[in-house]
Amino acid sequence: MADLDPPWSRLPPQHLSAELEYGGNRVRLDDPEKKFYRLGRLGTQCDIQIEHQTASRIHAIIAHHEDGWMCIYDLGSANGTFLDDEQLPAKEPTKLKSGSVIRFGECTVEFRVTIGDRREGAKKEMMTSLADYGEAEPDSTPSSSVK
Repeated sequence: MADLDPPWSRLPPQHLSAELEYGGNRVRLDDPEKKFYRLGRLGTQCDIQIEHQTASRIHAIIAHHEDGWMCIYDLGSANGTFLDDEQLPAKEPTKLKSGSVIRFGECTVEFRVTIGDRREGAKKEMMTSLADYGEAEPDSTPSSSVK
């Protein structure tokens, strides 16, 4: 199975938040110890099982690319992998973006990717706290000024 492992994959950055949603299921794609996720019919060898006869046993990989982006990589499947209704070339990493819809073969279940940055939420929370702080009632205790 090591021959299917993409040599350009790497562990995800700590700030990454990513998940795959399909058929009422949600799978996190940001395990700090996982470089990639195998998708296909074989539940024993795939991280995410695609229950459809047109999906290959090991159909595709979603990976964290060494250049810092997430990608989908078709492993040469018989019926293809589609990203936003366009068939992907086999064995070529294709960049994913938040909101991308992936389809495997003739499977009608949509696999929707959500990618985010945990730091954005932290920044928004901090900015809200700072804005709230600026709107606080002035302290009635006298302050000293430095000259």
